[in-house]
Amino acid sequence: RAESADSTAFILLQVCRGYYARSYDVAGQPRRLEVWRIPEADLWMEFVDLPDRSRCGISPDERVIAVPRSDHSIGLFDLRSRQEIRRIEIEGDGGYIQFDSTGRLLVRFHDSSSPTEIHDLQTRTVTQAFSGVHIGYALAWTSDGAMMAGANLLRVQLWDAVHQRPA
Repeated sequence: RAESADSTAFILLQVCRGYYARSYDVAGQPRRLEVWRIPEADLWMEFVDLPDRSRCGISPDERVIAVPRSDHSIGLFDLRSRQEIRRIEIEGDGGYIQFDSTGRLLVRFHDSSSPTEIHDLQTRTVTQAFSGVHIGYALAWTSDGAMMAGANLLRVQLWDAVHQRPA
């Protein structure tokens, strides 16, 4: 996180081989997200309606970006065509978004008004994770997608994603 002279805060969010996404917090304005193509060094996509305390996620194959929106939804966009391919309605604000290693599961966490949720993008089912424990700081998947670790203020919690229960 860095701040400019005009109080614009820049937060680098996601970096992968072909893209990087960064958000801007400008005082008195909604959070903005820019997606840049790395080899071409051009601004590829821009979103101006992200809720506060939100973060996008890029799928491991770099085909989809999941963007939390101020209208209480998550937009899934094809990174090549820039077209929205799906919209997921959610309760509360967007929170932080992260894909598992397969790109099939999408986790939403860090939203203080909602529990951590696992969205299965194939079956369109939603599972609450971490049994009511607020995951507010970080989340990481194992490489096989079988388990997650989530951090809150006091401890790290483990979640068995295969059996959908605390580990």
